[in-house]
Amino acid sequence: MYEELVKHLRFYEDGTLYYKQAADAIEVLSKPQWIPVTERLPDHLTSVIVHRKDGGIFIWEYFDTSPTDECWIDDSMNVYSFYDVTHWMPLPEPPKEAEEET
Repeated sequence: MYEELVKHLRFYEDGTLYYKQAADAIEVLSKPQWIPVTERLPDHLTSVIVHRKDGGIFIWEYFDTSPTDECWIDDSMNVYSFYDVTHWMPLPEPPKEAEEET
């Protein structure tokens, strides 16, 4: 959807920067962005994609009421320190199922 809009905006450039700026903004905003944990954390009990300090990328859940610094939980209920994660991003929306033809 966004790719088609960007293509049209770039095609109709009329010498002004407005179309180019709009296309650039759509491209940036439509791509997933890593959020530094120092900037913001996910909501309590939210599953997100995390980037660990060692370069690993996983889907973990954030647990914000931990009395210790262990606040990331994987699907096997292993607990990880707050300091293990550098960045996170929301999970993408699940795919829409194709409508059946009647």
